[in-house]
Amino acid sequence: MNRRNLYYDKLRIMAMLMVIGVHAVGSIKDYAVSTFAQAEVYILDALNTFGVPLFFALSGVFLLSRTYEDLWGFYKKRLIKVGIPFLIYASLYVVCDVGIDKPLLLPWMYLVKVFTGNVHGTFWFIYAILGLYLATPFLSKMFKNMTDKEVAVLFYGCFAVNALNDLLSIVNYQFGVNNVIFNSANVFMFICGYCSRRLKKNGLLPETFYRYRVICITILMILYVVTRVASFQSAAIILLMPDSTVLKVNEKGCRIIDFLAGKSYSIYLLHAAVISLILKLYDNWTDLFEIKVVMIYPVVLIITVIVVDIVDFLITDRVVAFIETGNVRRDGII
Repeated sequence: MNRRNLYYDKLRIMAMLMVIGVHAVGSIKDYAVSTFAQAEVYILDALNTFGVPLFFALSGVFLLSRTYEDLWGFYKKRLIKVGIPFLIYASLYVVCDVGIDKPLLLPWMYLVKVFTGNVHGTFWFIYAILGLYLATPFLSKMFKNMTDKEVAVLFYGCFAVNALNDLLSIVNYQFGVNNVIFNSANVFMFICGYCSRRLKKNGLLPETFYRYRVICITILMILYVVTRVASFQSAAIILLMPDSTVLKVNEKGCRIIDFLAGKSYSIYLLHAAVISLILKLYDNWTDLFEIKVVMIYPVVLIITVIVVDIVDFLITDRVVAFIETGNVRRDGII
């Protein structure tokens, strides 16, 4: 029986593709020479930026809705789940950066890069989410002791601060109160996932928006693409967070979604290396750019999935299983 939430798994896969797009499209956009190609890149660039905040919001949905009686047990579990794959895949980037011709330097550079956050530019997300994990049990306890109306005040208040600052920035002004504890981008998206789901469930978010949320989200995404005002993006993600049963897939589709969603973290860790490899092996991006800029998404995804499935089967899952259970069996671990 599939115990995963398929709706959130679909959002996770969508966010994963957007993150791939950020770095894949960003790596080849200079080859866009036609007007249509440049417009295509502009739109894809905007849509791809939804990926990371969507990941933060999804993390908030799951983590802040739980109660953590065993504080150290939570930290241990999250460190193993996030830290072990990170340490394994980080070694690949360090070897590529330092070079295998300097074997004595590799261990030291590995430690330096891991502890200083310089493994690769895409890995900033791991450090950010680890910081939020540190605060998660305390944030969860805070929200559990807040009434729905108090959560609504915090949620709407932080959104209003962000929206007002965004609107004033259009005319080159800045709202005086532009930085409160819960309105910084990553933290806000983390708590907004939980808050929007809770408030929708308890009737404190307008039902009209959710009745027509496909239309509303489409309008908000278009507004964001045109204006790049962050509040339109945040509002679209907020509308996405509560569960939906609109989209259904067959049993085979469920298995594919379950597999890709389960591999999303490893895919995130490796996708940048795959993009770099593709760029080294293939450099004719100008011809038929309009098609290639779209096809690079599935190409990167497929190659990355194949590699991470092998690496996780041979190394990652077994290391995690050994730390958690004392043996190297991978069944049921990830």
